[in-house]
Amino acid sequence: MDGARISGWALRQQALDDHEIHLSCKQLDRFVEWGLLEPPQEGGWPREAIERIVKIHEVAATDSHLIPMARRVVFLRASDYWHFPVPAPLVRRALAKFGKVDAPYRKLRRTYAVLGRFTTYMASQGGEMSSNPDLPRDWRLPRAAQWPVLLGDPSLGDQIEARLDGYFHWNALHQDMGEQIHYDLQDIALEERILLLAVIDASQTLAMREAFRAQEKAEKAASTK
Repeated sequence: MDGARISGWALRQQALDDHEIHLSCKQLDRFVEWGLLEPPQEGGWPREAIERIVKIHEVAATDSHLIPMARRVVFLRASDYWHFPVPAPLVRRALAKFGKVDAPYRKLRRTYAVLGRFTTYMASQGGEMSSNPDLPRDWRLPRAAQWPVLLGDPSLGDQIEARLDGYFHWNALHQDMGEQIHYDLQDIALEERILLLAVIDASQTLAMREAFRAQEKAEKAASTK
């Protein structure tokens, strides 16, 4: 066998002997399915897989909110991209299956307010932060029951996936600049902040798309009179 790889049995045994982690074949398959581990190749699993397995286990052991796999995927992608470069489609899937968030609408309103403050601050510094001037006047932040539908909408999938790096980057900038904008989100869990950014973006995009279609329909109707 390739010295750089080990069998599934040896990997599970190492997790148990060295780290007291009981690991099943089904769990390994699930980690692969969610993009947290690379699938085994000919010769078995890479030896560095154990390092990732320990991290996957530790975050859930230290924070019960991260026991659900979807939340854990978003957290690990946001906090440790070097070890967990989860592909964008899987991150979007995790966001759509995220699960319960305590006080969701309050957190969404706060995130939206911070986005506004951040955009204003960046503009005052000569930055080029985008805004949404074309939002319909009747647009409102979506309620939590709408979030899975928004994030799972196939018509929004490509955009959400394309903008994921932007959500992670904005979160990092916000953490560094909380004092300048006098408003931060540090008491909201990291993975929830990414979810809230995605929800706001998806909701605004859908609203602008529907407004554009309505305008096109009205213009077409007017032209046929």
